[in-house]
Amino acid sequence: MEVSVVITAGGSGERIGGVPKQYRMLGGRPVLRHTIDVFARWAPGCRMAIVVPHGDADRVRLMIEDSPVEASIVDGGATRQESVLKGLRSLSASGVPSSSVVMIHDGVRPFVTTVLLDRVMTGCERFGASAPAVGVSDTLREVRDGWFGGTVARGDLYGMQTPQAFRLDRILKAHEDAAVAGLEATDDVEVYLRAGGRVEYVEGSAANIKITTVEDLELAEMQLTRRAGR
Repeated sequence: MEVSVVITAGGSGERIGGVPKQYRMLGGRPVLRHTIDVFARWAPGCRMAIVVPHGDADRVRLMIEDSPVEASIVDGGATRQESVLKGLRSLSASGVPSSSVVMIHDGVRPFVTTVLLDRVMTGCERFGASAPAVGVSDTLREVRDGWFGGTVARGDLYGMQTPQAFRLDRILKAHEDAAVAGLEATDDVEVYLRAGGRVEYVEGSAANIKITTVEDLELAEMQLTRRAGR
């Protein structure tokens, strides 16, 4: 089945300070370029919509000018949810088949593996939607007014990751409906579930980290060094 990709890279860099995290250098290349390259290797020729902050399009075009990817650079919205909708609209307008699979991925998750992409793709092909997640291992406890409260059972709790995969027509409609209703969600699975869809769980990976802080960037450098040493 044909696959396309929406890569969200609209962060402003507030949490990491200075240069936005998607443009920070990691092993001599921007974090975002690492992420793009993973998909380019996994699905050569796949159509991408790379959603970036307003005014950054030329910067990203320059970043990928030596890459074989077929990509549209899309101005992002005020929220991640709005940015994803713009990316989905761009793919649909470019002629991507409505029944094909679209993967929505955080631009600052550069260590997603082809093995994980295969798992997510297989799940989406079987059930129409799938997403990776990892079980929570830490003890979870409520904090109220600065004091610890009760422990939260963690047996059924999972930390969501990307890419999250759907049929293009279904997730586009779910996002369009959410925008009309003024609904806000933290990820695309929530948007899809609110629209009445079902999403298959796929085993995620602890290595599939999301870079949001300076500490995450340092961890990413160590992870990249370990991979290079193999």
